[in-house]
Amino acid sequence: MSRAGAAAGRLRATGARLYGEDLDKGAVDLAAVRLVQPTAEVEIGAIEDGIPVPSQPGRLPSAMFNAVCELKPGQSRLFNAKPKSLYAHAKRAKQKGFGSLYAVRTVADGTRVWRLK
Repeated sequence: MSRAGAAAGRLRATGARLYGEDLDKGAVDLAAVRLVQPTAEVEIGAIEDGIPVPSQPGRLPSAMFNAVCELKPGQSRLFNAKPKSLYAHAKRAKQKGFGSLYAVRTVADGTRVWRLK
């Protein structure tokens, strides 16, 4: 049984209630109820030279995002995907493309993405 559970059991045995239900009885000692976890000692490594920085943490770009980024100004590509996801890929490519501009439209065959600039 944990220390907090033992303290709560002792309080119930004496007739006191937790959370201030009986105001005429003494206050609950929160130090007896709260369980404090000891902090772990921090380890600091030595200084090292020549360690390369990883390319980018996190998820890898999807195939659709790479396909949108491959477009040159004036080119377009047809996708068989939901327009909402292509809007998101085009927006992200615009943010990473330093001035590139994209247009996404739904056509009869699917969804087409144009790189305008």
